Amino acid sequence: MRKALAGAAAAAFLVFAASALAATDSRSLSISPSQTTIRYGGNVVLNGHIGAVLGTSSVTLVAHSAGKTAQGLLAADAAPGGTFRFDVAPTTRTVYTARAGSAAKSIVINVAPRVGLLRNGTARVAPIGMFVGKTVLFQTLENGTWRTVMSSTFDRNGTAHLARWTPGQTVRAYVPAIGHGFVGGPSRILTADGKVILR
Repeated sequence: MRKALAGAAAAAFLVFAASALAATDSRSLSISPSQTTIRYGGNVVLNGHIGAVLGTSSVTLVAHSAGKTAQGLLAADAAPGGTFRFDVAPTTRTVYTARAGSAAKSIVINVAPRVGLLRNGTARVAPIGMFVGKTVLFQTLENGTWRTVMSSTFDRNGTAHLARWTPGQTVRAYVPAIGHGFVGGPSRILTADGKVILR
């Protein structure tokens, strides 16, 4: 009976120790993006740090996006202080996982379509293929709130026709989320005095 109790206690200790080690490993690896949502065609910097407790300076980056199996992307050695960085350019919503030794940390980068709006009311989108037939909204800023005035759909060339900008209006085009790895995204903003704001 005593041997059984001792064995159970030893097993419990090992489980506790393993859990504590895993927690320590997890805290010893960090990764953070320069931004969590980018426009299609853009890039993001992933900055990270490896703690000395992991006993390694090597880190690998694995990516997993909608409809695709996980792919190993990059590998790097941390600087003497334990810092590392990766430059990535996801084309759809992607989960990036950094791995070093027994530790792993994941982050999500969302991708919004690249939307253009001209003063003549022409809207364009990229990537074209994903947004053919999808909705784009023409919105005006009223009392601090974006109000939808009209909507249209993108043709096979990634073009849609909306209302023409008129002086005194602050307007934008907005493309709602469509799934398939894409969140919603706005165009540049045409202000009431004709200036352009990029957001």
